[in-house]
Amino acid sequence: MENITNRALINRLYSSADQHLLTANFDTENWSKWYEAVQELTVPEKMVYIIVKMNQTVTNVGFAEFYEA
Repeated sequence: MENITNRALINRLYSSADQHLLTANFDTENWSKWYEAVQELTVPEKMVYIIVKMNQTVTNVGFAEFYEA
C-alpha cells in the first residue's frame, strides 16, 4: 500500500469530488440540485469537499456568508 501525506490525500479526494461535480449536469442556481450532486460523492469525498469549501468561504468572506451562499 502506498503511503501518502494527509495533504496529498485531501488533494486527491477534493480533486475527485470537484471533477465529479464539474461533470454532473445540474443548475448552479438550484441549491437542491447541487445538494443531490454532492450526495452522489463518496463519504470521504463529501467530507473533504464540504470542509474545504467552508474553509474557503470563511477565509474569503466570513462564516456568515457560508450559510448565505
